[in-house]
Amino acid sequence: MNTNRHRLIRPLGTLPAGVSALLLAFACAPAEDSSTDSTSSDTAQADPTPTSDVAAQPNTKGMSPEEAAIAKKKAMAESMMAGNGANRPQTKPTANVRPAYDPNEELPGQEVRGVPKSTGIKGASVTPPKPRRIPNARRVQPNKPARLANAGQKPNVQAGPQAKTQYSAQMNPNAKLEVEFGTESHDFGRARQGDILEHTFEMASAGTEALIIRQASPTCGCTLGRVEIADESGAMQEYVLGDEIPAGRKVNVTARMDTTNKSHKTNVRINVYTNDPIGLTQLGLTANVEPFISATPSFVNFGDLKLDSEQTQVVDVRTSQGEKVKLSIDDTRAVNKPQGLEVNLEAVNPEADGSSAHWRATISVGPDLKEGPLGYSLQLLTEREMPVTEEELAKLRQKDPNAPKPRYRVSANVTGRVLGVLSYSPSFLSMGLVQPGLRVPRTMKLTSHDPNFKLDNVSVELRGEQGAEFVWKDHFTTEVKPLEGEAAVEVTLTLEGLPEGSDGSFRGEMVIKTGHPDKPEVPVRFSGVCRSPIKK
Repeated sequence: MNTNRHRLIRPLGTLPAGVSALLLAFACAPAEDSSTDSTSSDTAQADPTPTSDVAAQPNTKGMSPEEAAIAKKKAMAESMMAGNGANRPQTKPTANVRPAYDPNEELPGQEVRGVPKSTGIKGASVTPPKPRRIPNARRVQPNKPARLANAGQKPNVQAGPQAKTQYSAQMNPNAKLEVEFGTESHDFGRARQGDILEHTFEMASAGTEALIIRQASPTCGCTLGRVEIADESGAMQEYVLGDEIPAGRKVNVTARMDTTNKSHKTNVRINVYTNDPIGLTQLGLTANVEPFISATPSFVNFGDLKLDSEQTQVVDVRTSQGEKVKLSIDDTRAVNKPQGLEVNLEAVNPEADGSSAHWRATISVGPDLKEGPLGYSLQLLTEREMPVTEEELAKLRQKDPNAPKPRYRVSANVTGRVLGVLSYSPSFLSMGLVQPGLRVPRTMKLTSHDPNFKLDNVSVELRGEQGAEFVWKDHFTTEVKPLEGEAAVEVTLTLEGLPEGSDGSFRGEMVIKTGHPDKPEVPVRFSGVCRSPIKK
């Protein structure tokens, strides 16, 4: 028997690789010894059903080795087609019977893509494939309850028979805050600056289940007065946010608009958050606020002024409804007056006590002006107190116990620019981000405002910061070009290209030699950054 099995190995090279491996595994099984225990033979003969997954051995007597191999191969194939023993009774193999062939077994030189490796032994454990990790995926632990927000904390319970927790105001499809169409906003119409306007919005809980108001918050310039609901008798009672409002009850929200710092068309809103599926209900208040006193123009621009200029502009101040008031300049809030600026305030047709409904503020500039921007805020204050609630006055007194009641006021802003004998623009030149060898030009304009001086002898010098030597001076050029029809020149600073290997920032100062006795030099700062390209 052993001799025949060795003969079978020789012709396997002529068979397909999978069949060769299969027959090789079968041929290497332990041989059936003729001296096997008689118990095993008796057991096999008594039970016609195979005791293992091994296919029945064909009768090869009288066959050549090649014919015997083909017969055994055919018998093995018929066994595999029958289900590889899957539908046969599984019994423990005897000591001399090899286990059945496992189609998932990884044979030598064989690789199965996407299939986990098997031990090749029936009933052995199989290692499952390692799952792929998904980026940003949450790790879920099975059989572990989810952790609730605020878990372990005591609920915020309000006092009263209708006490609810902070979780009770979730959306409820059966709750509804009903607002009659057109009443969600109210227009006060014409109002005076400083008036405190109040309005009550009437609504109702119109769902089949209780309504809950979580929050009612007004926007700037609006104060929420109170929220009330009707009790069983219909009387309005103060509402506690978070309490349930039974269906059919009235809901009133009262809000106030403060027009102290308002003017012209003014809108404010109240946001009401409920457990209604809509969630947010917006209520609006509108008013056309007329200022108590106004200034015309409210913005005074003198434009460009020479050092010896003298100009005057007038601001007309009137009360909106002809009230006679006393007016004064409030210097407590004003910016310091620029040099050479004066304001003269006078009443037009005043009463005996000096009050008037019409005032005139005359603003004069020059001749003793200082070069640079001109800016001033003219604040005019009346003696008339504005209406204010005790609550608002208490807030003022918390900051300053001696704070007076607010009074009506009006303002006018003054602006301009005082030019020296010379002006230039821009005052700074940026070369930007450059690479070695890159040429970058930048231009500025220098203008003379002195009719007796001409810019016909202008030169340029480059310096480093704080007057130090500018190390890159040889890589810059300058050019001065007169502008036809103007008392001005155009000065161009050109970066001709920094050397290879340059890396970092550079700063300097282009000093323009004007030749004017009052302003012989005009310094113009410049800077840039050089970055060498990255070599691949």
